[in-house]
Parts: sequence; C-alpha cells; structure tokens
Amino acid sequence: MKKIVSVFLTFLFLISLMSFAGATGESWHCDTCNADRDTEFCPVCGAQKPAASSEANTWFCPTCGRELPVEYNFCPDDRTEKVLPAGKWQIRILNGVGTSLKKLASTDDRHQSYAGPDGKAYSGTGAYKPFKVTSATALFREGNYVLVDITYKTVGRRCVYFKSSSLVNDAVESVTLESVPAKVKVEIQPSYGPGAYYDELEKTITEKNKTRTDSVLLEPGDEIKVFFETNGWVFAEFNCSLGLVRAWLPAETVE
Repeated sequence: MKKIVSVFLTFLFLISLMSFAGATGESWHCDTCNADRDTEFCPVCGAQKPAASSEANTWFCPTCGRELPVEYNFCPDDRTEKVLPAGKWQIRILNGVGTSLKKLASTDDRHQSYAGPDGKAYSGTGAYKPFKVTSATALFREGNYVLVDITYKTVGRRCVYFKSSSLVNDAVESVTLESVPAKVKVEIQPSYGPGAYYDELEKTITEKNKTRTDSVLLEPGDEIKVFFETNGWVFAEFNCSLGLVRAWLPAETVE
C-alpha cells in the first residue's frame, strides 16, 4: 500500500513540475479535458499545448479554443466571429454554384452587368448575350445582385454583377461585405478577377469618330476599400476613370 501511495505522490509531483516549468501565460484549450490551460502541458491529462497556429492558415476561437481554417469567419460550434487584427481584411474561399444567363427573346438582346451590387451607383461592365457565355459560376449574392465569374467569347473571363433575375440559377450564398480602409502602394491596373488570366479594366473612349481603349490605373496613395482576399488577390471598391467600381488587385500592392 505504501508503495502505491509513493508512486502516486511521485506522479503528482512530476506533473506539477511539468506544469510549473511549462507555464507560458498564454491560454489554450485542452480538448481531452475540455478546459482552458496556461501551461505547456495539461496538469490533468498531460496533453501538450498545441503549436502556435500559422496566421495564414488557421485561427483559434476565443470562446471554445477550437482551431479553425482561416477561411472560416465564424466558429461552427458557437458562432463566435473571427477577430481580425486592426487594419486586416478577411480571407474568403470562393466556390459558388454553376449558373447561366437566361435566354432572351432575340439573339441580339443582352443582359447588362455592373461593377457592384447596384445598377445606379456602380459603373456598367458590359452587356452579354446568353449564347456567347461559355461558363458561369455564381459566387455570392448581395441583395438583388449576384457576383458571377463568367467566361465570354469576346472578352474572356470576368467577375461582374448581374441582377439575380438575369440568372437561371441564383441559389447562392448571401453575404454582407464589410470593408477595411486601405491604400495602393504602386501603380497598378485593376483586374476583373483574382488572377492574371482575368480581363483587366479598360475604358473605351470615342474621339472624332474614332474609338480607342485606355487602361484604368490606380496610383500610389490612392484610397480604396478592401472587402476580402482570396488566392493572393483582394476584392476592393474605389473610384476611377470608369466611376465607382469593385475590382481585384494583387494583395502585395495594397496596404
């Protein structure tokens, strides 16, 4: 009996030493005991504190302590919202659902698109004939407008807004985007999508019955509003020579 008591006391002593030596002052959640700890090892079950998560890949829920992928904006267990560092925008993964433009009465009729979720406030981004669309993915909905990743025979690939009534399938996630103030660091031409394979923003100018296109450029120091980042590109809103638009910029060009 004495031997059992002695072994038990020795075990408790070693656990206490481990806890004392490993104290970090940084709280973490022990999943085995379902309790918050501030030591390197859990004093009850001996589990080691998990390695610090990479800011680029995961975050910890401050309510339950669960480690979550960075694209999660809410904890799925308790709906705690992700807290972002000051001046930092969200990371989003854009999956979307397949869609297409509704057929119109005439092959010459087109669906108008916009550079934002309001046809009165944002610049128009072209009108599209349904039969010239080779692919279309509805990314998310804002009110009565849906951001669609579309590939068109004449202009290539673009992310533009359509009225939901223009789409065959508009059953896509509804979002409320919140912006973070930011500035452009270098001269840059915005893009219609998060990648170099998307069409770049251009302005059509007609002078003396001749038509030409000019690049839409942002200058260092120009103020923008960033909504989120995906694949190293930020989705932002700004005023330019086209008017008020939402478009994409490489994340490294923005601060």
